[in-house]
Amino acid sequence: MKTDKYDILWRKERTIIVFYLLTSLYVFLKEIKSNWGNGIGLQILNYS
Repeated sequence: MKTDKYDILWRKERTIIVFYLLTSLYVFLKEIKSNWGNGIGLQILNYS
């Protein structure tokens, strides 16, 4: 039972961490896009 509980907790934490990272990346890319406009920002978005 202990391992199951820890497994669920770990999965929950991992999901939160992944969600947080994705959100941060999205915000970061949006900032780059709005700051640099259509030139360099779009080039970076196309290469990644």
